[in-house]
Amino acid sequence: MHKRGLEHLGRRERQIMEIVYRRGSVTAADVAKELETKTGATVDRRTVHLAEPIRTVGTHEVTIRLHPEVEAAVTVEVVAE
Repeated sequence: MHKRGLEHLGRRERQIMEIVYRRGSVTAADVAKELETKTGATVDRRTVHLAEPIRTVGTHEVTIRLHPEVEAAVTVEVVAE
């Protein structure tokens, strides 16, 4: 993951992001792709930490590991299509 474009996530406690729920679940890859769209930075799906794929509509906290010692909490709003 390139830090450029994501520095603000480390300074803010939360970033709200909306993902449209189209299929069975929202995965780390979906969250990474949406972050790339919103920030323009490259985000590796392996830096997005989900205990399991998101299978429900609503607000979910997701952790992004920016660096081994730096994490950012991102609020993901999953909405039905």
